[in-house]
Amino acid sequence: MRRLFLLFLLAFTVQAQMRVRSNVTSSLYFYGGANQNGATDFYQDVALDLASNDKDGFKLNGYFNVYRSAVTDAWRSRFYNGYLQWSSDASGLKARLGRQFFYRDVINGSLDGLSLEYRPVKFLQLTLVGGKSVSWNRESSTQDDYGLGMEMKINAVLPFNVGLTYYQKQRPSGLYRQQAGAIFNGSLFHWRYLLQYRHDLLSGNYQRIRLMLFYAFRQSNLTLEASSQKPEIYEDLFRQLFELEAFNQLRVGYRFFLNDYSFNLRVAATLFSEGRSSARINFSVNRKWGGLGIVFENGYFGQRSGLTGRLNYDLTAALAVYMSSSYYNYERRLISAPDEATALAAGIRYHLNEQSYADVQLQQGINRVYASELRGLLRFNYRFNQ
Repeated sequence: MRRLFLLFLLAFTVQAQMRVRSNVTSSLYFYGGANQNGATDFYQDVALDLASNDKDGFKLNGYFNVYRSAVTDAWRSRFYNGYLQWSSDASGLKARLGRQFFYRDVINGSLDGLSLEYRPVKFLQLTLVGGKSVSWNRESSTQDDYGLGMEMKINAVLPFNVGLTYYQKQRPSGLYRQQAGAIFNGSLFHWRYLLQYRHDLLSGNYQRIRLMLFYAFRQSNLTLEASSQKPEIYEDLFRQLFELEAFNQLRVGYRFFLNDYSFNLRVAATLFSEGRSSARINFSVNRKWGGLGIVFENGYFGQRSGLTGRLNYDLTAALAVYMSSSYYNYERRLISAPDEATALAAGIRYHLNEQSYADVQLQQGINRVYASELRGLLRFNYRFNQ
């Protein structure tokens, strides 16, 4: 897929007058390393958005990075997105060829393949996607693993919108994932709502049911959410290392605005399939220049209490300082011994001009493994738009 993207890029630069947008970030990360002798990681991130001026409707989009880790002492690369797009407003068609990331209800993940989108009328959108699955580290395609999905979205004038999706993944041994989903959202009696349902066609049972309600008052807003979720675990997923259970969850969020301040309260209660439960409370006070927060949790996950804080302040139009910190005292469910951890980060950001800035950050972690671990981050970012 990298070679195909480079071929598209070469064709664009040779044959077309282009509009170019790019974002380039270079990062150096300094830390102690396993032997405490000092180690440095390098990351180079590049995002490209190229549109043709003389080939109407064509566009090239890509995002990738190159990095060197002191642990492996080798150069690696990750290719997240890279596709050629053609679209036509007159016909309502859009096509993308290459590596793409999808997050459309049950259609989620990255594929090396083709996506087709058709909008025959203003309120109806039909989408078809298919291709080869991409490995979790975005370094290559997964051998003999293919995905196929379809979506229909109806954005009606009535107070609701509908989205229907279908997605399957297959290997030579057969289908190992087959799901259908439906999303209904809109506004009714001043309440905004979202209702989501996912069904596992292989097991014949529901995968997820979720209802979210949102109401905005004059100086505050309220969010209510109820969900029931079953885990998705396949034999080669990294998540199989953890014990996951089906659960039902209730969440309530309330935000109140007073002058320049916002007060936020979030409460979550979770009931697991084996009868165990867990509860979590978050409260924070925020302003434009920073905020403070507290968290309490107790139940099946263990016990946790903590404090968080952040600060952002502009010294001048070009120079800003920022700081964040957190402290947690916790006891894991499977380990009876209590533990605590503190993290601090402080940095300076300087805007060289409208297109670029430099960022210097110091980080410190204090926990039972490291009495005091100091790290540093140096980052340079450049945006190009022509």
